[in-house]
Amino acid sequence: RFFFEFKIIEMGSEQEVKKQISDFKPDVVGIKSVTQNFNLAKEYAGFAKQKNIPVIIGGVHVSMLPQSLPKNVDFACIGEGELTIVEVFELFEKYKNFPKNELRKIKGIAFWDDDKLIITELRPVIEKLDSIPMPARDLLDIGKHSYVFSSRGCAYRCTFCASSRFWNRVRVFSAEYVVKEIKELYEKYNVRLISFFDDLFIIVPQRLKDITRLLKEEGLHGKIKFTGSCRSNLVNENIAVILKEMGVVSVGLGLESGSARILAYLKGTTTSVEDNERAIKILKKYGIAVNASFIIGSPDETESEMMETYNFIKYSQLDLVDTYVLVPLPGTPVWDYAEKKGL
Repeated sequence: RFFFEFKIIEMGSEQEVKKQISDFKPDVVGIKSVTQNFNLAKEYAGFAKQKNIPVIIGGVHVSMLPQSLPKNVDFACIGEGELTIVEVFELFEKYKNFPKNELRKIKGIAFWDDDKLIITELRPVIEKLDSIPMPARDLLDIGKHSYVFSSRGCAYRCTFCASSRFWNRVRVFSAEYVVKEIKELYEKYNVRLISFFDDLFIIVPQRLKDITRLLKEEGLHGKIKFTGSCRSNLVNENIAVILKEMGVVSVGLGLESGSARILAYLKGTTTSVEDNERAIKILKKYGIAVNASFIIGSPDETESEMMETYNFIKYSQLDLVDTYVLVPLPGTPVWDYAEKKGL
């Protein structure tokens, strides 16, 4: 068995991140990055390499676009990293670096060998998420509002969403595992509000019922409030009752557009503007606050269609609204469209 001391550097100013790297003097730097901050990840990687520190990059961007891996980075972790990183550190413990002939034997990574990009055999996803140890929250600063990922993946394939492609398919942590996390957050870290950051928190309604039952058995029911994400076509009276009973006080919905045509482009035929209206009314009927996100700037979206979204928001009685401009993310149909257009 080997031992590594870990330090998580949370995103701050560039100077602060670089200072923490310099002060900690790590043997290895690992960087997680999404598309929006990949240029910053490359800058931090370059800073570490100037100090002769090996660098690993992981996350959705490099997983969807391995050819974007900077040549000064030792390798990329493709997809889920829990099992990959253990094998990688075993390799580092043995060699004190990452020999390329040894990297070829590890599933789920990509690296440059001169000018050739080597992508090893894809690592199978972790079937039983409960086999993953609980997060090492002692490495973080935890406030009264924290978060939990209780599932991976989404059953839907929205045109703009990279997350569903990254996780590939839906897997969930058991109700028992989730309540164990909640209990730790409540008792050890004094957390009183937990946001579930799942792509689709309500994907298994029975699991929500089981979580509520176990919270009652643990004496935690009513002591913690929750937020989570839903999909408007899945919201009904039954789901609202389940969420209310569990202690969910706010729900996030990706409503995306007030235009039927644009909504169909973004989310397909699985939901409608009428579904969006109905979901808001049902959730608010049960005293659950509703926040929603919208997207403008779809290909050939007209000004009048954008105004349909504006008017939907204006008259919807939503509690919180975020509006975003459509961004092409690697792995999505929007990316493919942008690429064909030379954008």
